[in-house]
Amino acid sequence: MPSEPPTDRLFVSRGDRLWELDLRHGVPLAISQTFAADQPNHFSAAYARKEPVRVGNYIGDMRQGGSCNFDEVYVVPHCNGTHTETVGHISLCGATIGRLRHGLQGWAAVISVSAEPGRAIQEHYLPDLHPDDLVISSAACRAAFGTVIERAAADPSSISMLVIRTLPNLPEKKSRRYALSDCIPFFTVEAMEWLTRIGIEHLLVDLPSVDRFLDNGRMENHCRFWGVDPTTRQVTEQHRAAKTITEMIFVPDEVDDGIFWLDLQVPAWEIDAAPSRPVVYPVRECFDLTWKVNS
Repeated sequence: MPSEPPTDRLFVSRGDRLWELDLRHGVPLAISQTFAADQPNHFSAAYARKEPVRVGNYIGDMRQGGSCNFDEVYVVPHCNGTHTETVGHISLCGATIGRLRHGLQGWAAVISVSAEPGRAIQEHYLPDLHPDDLVISSAACRAAFGTVIERAAADPSSISMLVIRTLPNLPEKKSRRYALSDCIPFFTVEAMEWLTRIGIEHLLVDLPSVDRFLDNGRMENHCRFWGVDPTTRQVTEQHRAAKTITEMIFVPDEVDDGIFWLDLQVPAWEIDAAPSRPVVYPVRECFDLTWKVNS
């Protein structure tokens, strides 16, 4: 009889091959929330903050004489750092982070792309691109994704999660204050159509939004990703309630472009979006198995 697999190792399959996850070397892609001045912020929202709870004469701060530390926290998930969104962000369908039941772990491709001047490419956005817009194009995404898939000899249909690192990968992303007047890259319509077409269920980006900040409230790319009518905000027959968008991540340079196992950790909050902690794990193919996996 074949021996049992070791209990301190985790194996997952992709196609007809078996892979071991390196659980000791997972890399978090979330920006740590410091509740201090060096936190990222956008849309001119209030900054995340915390302060000790006060009940009568009691204070939840040991430095001020309390018996333990416990704080109340103020946070705007969409604007104060790494967060994961549901379709409830752009519709009245009632989808929340807390109701996501499956699909938050899976095979992910990490790719790196550079933003391009919108006027230099044959792609578009709704409303029309401005002369100074910087965009993430479908051509750039397809090329980077194709390279990763070819190098890993992977079946692209097995990849349900896509992590996009924009170049240059500046550490300032972890504390940048994005002003409404800043020229921040966003996705073209063609790019969003492409990643939806190839079956991406969970999109993770190091940008504050997949859409242009000021777009007349259309949020075209969010709507296309979730199958929502951008004019009525009604869900369509292609409504994709289980899909998520995670924004304002940071992908360290130590994480090379490639295929990883991704664990998207979210809280059980009944809200359209919440702070999140995606973690990618290196994998290695198992060639010398001493146990048998029954199909």
